[in-house]
Amino acid sequence: MMDSPDPSLPPAHSAQEKPLRILVADDDRDAREALSEILKRNGYEIEVAADGSEAMAMMHGAAYDIVLTDLKMPGADGIEVLRAAAGKKNDCLVILITGFASLETALQAIRHGAYDYLTKPFRMDELLLVVRNAAERVGLVRQNRRLMQELEAARRAFGQPASPPAPSPPEEGAAGTVVDGLRPFPVVWSEPSARAKLTPGSSG
Repeated sequence: MMDSPDPSLPPAHSAQEKPLRILVADDDRDAREALSEILKRNGYEIEVAADGSEAMAMMHGAAYDIVLTDLKMPGADGIEVLRAAAGKKNDCLVILITGFASLETALQAIRHGAYDYLTKPFRMDELLLVVRNAAERVGLVRQNRRLMQELEAARRAFGQPASPPAPSPPEEGAAGTVVDGLRPFPVVWSEPSARAKLTPGSSG
């Protein structure tokens, strides 16, 4: 039985905002459907991809706020999906899911610009917390950009010179660029109890 929306967490978005779009990429069908269902129940707009290649093709034709991708998949793995998201140069944040918890995995994910990563198996409340944090970060970045645009419009209206453009984010890790240029170290969930029904698939 799937979890209902967690009452201890704030709404995924306000009534005035559009739901955040999340792309879920996992070659394990059961895991993909479970992730999709729990995120939908918590107010997110979800699309799914059966592998990394499909996820990259979907990102080419559409914009997503968050990409939740398995690390080990046939065709294209999670790192390739992460690089494709970084190449979009938008506010998309990528969360990697892996069945292999190691410092090397964490460093590789962060080096390529991941916002965070989860180690299978994990609890659904842990998943929702990481996704909610990513959603709030996307909202802050977009709010900051909107305020800057309003400021520039006000400057032009009063005949003042425009302020210099903000520095461009670094090429590598663009998908994980955040306010003030900071990116949190990934949260690794390793509690042995109360695991979700999701377990590592053969490719996870």
